[in-house]
Amino acid sequence: MDLDYKNVKNIETLVAFLKNKPVNGYTWRVEEKIPEIYNKKELGADDLKAKNNIYNIIQEAYLYDGEHSIHILNSDGNNLVFVNKESDFDEVGSRVKYPSHLKTGEYEIHFKQAYKLKPNNISGASYETYQAVVKLFVGLELKELKD
Repeated sequence: MDLDYKNVKNIETLVAFLKNKPVNGYTWRVEEKIPEIYNKKELGADDLKAKNNIYNIIQEAYLYDGEHSIHILNSDGNNLVFVNKESDFDEVGSRVKYPSHLKTGEYEIHFKQAYKLKPNNISGASYETYQAVVKLFVGLELKELKD
């Protein structure tokens, strides 16, 4: 039986969830100067757990398996894992590309802004408005070279 993405809460459950699923994105470890880039690669425990020593854990990661946006964030030495998909939200914007902060400099990072309908307490009435709640990672792409 496949693991439901809503039950992915840590690296161990993420490894099981991603089994046999190629991803696009990157992982950036605490002790590394540049991130590891993945393009349609299946990740295993070695790709997501600490490397070389127990402190070289993932500092930041964005992964996309074609359906799920995955964000790993290091907070006080613990990896927080967030998995979302577009159908979880009331509205999802179009794909937006951002200049890369990755030191490789050859990629653009692509996200979609996700929105939820939430009560608008300013008006005093029971009125809901779309409010931005998260940016969904949808992949890395090589920058187009300009002539």
